[in-house]
Amino acid sequence: MLCPKCGKELKDGVKFCSGCGSPVGTMPLILEEKRNAEEDVRRYRKIGMFAVGGFALLIVLLLLLAVVSLRTPGFERPIRYFLEGIEDTDAKEMLKGMPEIYWSLQEEADWTKEEWIENVQEELEEKRDGIRLRLSYEVTGKKKLDSERREFYEERMEDYGLDETQITEAYELKLRITVESKDSYNAKDFEEDFSLGGTIRGNSVKLSVLVGKVDGQWGILGGLMY
Repeated sequence: MLCPKCGKELKDGVKFCSGCGSPVGTMPLILEEKRNAEEDVRRYRKIGMFAVGGFALLIVLLLLLAVVSLRTPGFERPIRYFLEGIEDTDAKEMLKGMPEIYWSLQEEADWTKEEWIENVQEELEEKRDGIRLRLSYEVTGKKKLDSERREFYEERMEDYGLDETQITEAYELKLRITVESKDSYNAKDFEEDFSLGGTIRGNSVKLSVLVGKVDGQWGILGGLMY
């Protein structure tokens, strides 16, 4: 047999060349297999690192979403539901900001929750009429409802069957709602469509909204849907 590296003639069965010292016979195959195995280990290790990295990135994204959700105070969520519902032309989302007790009062007046949502959905579709719309808001002021201010809203609360014992916490919020649209739709149109009773400032509507915690749930008590 000949050495595959230097060509020196060797005896059969030798494992190394006596001239250059290179492995011969089955040794090159063994070494090649060893190298291949080491490359496979490195490749799988990289794949594992990518997989772990991807999972870690997913966890980070989920945590960020949770943080963003937590950053929205509970008393602001009904406002967010209201505006997102208008953006998406979704009455069910829009009315998530109504206290649950309100629906029981509507049922007593021969209106079910589903009928109410259906009617609002029809009005919402008519008002939107394919208009592309983006709404954002900013709370520019917040005042806790004290006994004096509570008297101011007492009549309205009674109209909706909400007495003082049911409202555990309430705030009067000053809002600035910004209206953006690629169509010929502006803040004045928005204010008129939804009867907000606010003041127009450029592409924004400024208004006051009353939010309260009723039976553990934050809801809009006045200023947007009343």
